[in-house]
Amino acid sequence: MIPWQEELLYKLENPQIIQYDDLGSVGEGIATEDAVHADKVSIVKDSWNPEIVESYAPIAIKIEPGTTVTWINDDTVVHTVTEQEPESFDSGFIQAGADWQHTFDNSGEYNYCTLHPWMKGAVLVN
Repeated sequence: MIPWQEELLYKLENPQIIQYDDLGSVGEGIATEDAVHADKVSIVKDSWNPEIVESYAPIAIKIEPGTTVTWINDDTVVHTVTEQEPESFDSGFIQAGADWQHTFDNSGEYNYCTLHPWMKGAVLVN
């Protein structure tokens, strides 16, 4: 066996478990005072990594009722966009390079997250 193959097998057979203090939890919103007017949100490259602080660009947006928002997965792994409570929208899996849209008809604040609990965003509709 070639040395790099042996090293890879060793890593796969003996994975390193990384502990993180707090990856976020449902119910925790995000700061919305800096929300920007936009109808497109990028799921940023490498946002699967808990060390990436801002997983969406922009993190918080402001829109008018009836606006359709598009999320674009600019990462290399699958993501979802799911409202935290009461879960009025859920994108299902958004593949790398794909996008998903949702129309917001009602006023309110919609906090959303993904498969990765440290990834949080908000849509303010008014």
